[in-house]
Amino acid sequence: MVVDSEVHLQGPRRREDHQECDRPTTPATRAGRHDAVTAEDEKTLADVYPTLNPAAIQRKIQALTARLLTLTTAKARATPKPPAERPYAAGPATPDARAS
Repeated sequence: MVVDSEVHLQGPRRREDHQECDRPTTPATRAGRHDAVTAEDEKTLADVYPTLNPAAIQRKIQALTARLLTLTTAKARATPKPPAERPYAAGPATPDARAS
């Protein structure tokens, strides 16, 4: 028999020594914190970042991808190349030219 005090609530299990995670950051923020980024790079990033529109960028990528697909599928199939001639073959081998 289970006593009410022994009943455990269902839910996610948590470890007692649970560590806090870092706050999520954008790629632009992580790039700005990198050691190789100069102050001039940070200023450029700070100027450009607010003007970016992720939805517009995605639409542009999709349009370019569709155009590329159209160009590649509309192109006529390439004709196969004739077999390359062997540099060591002087001409057709005849039975009398072969070593016996």
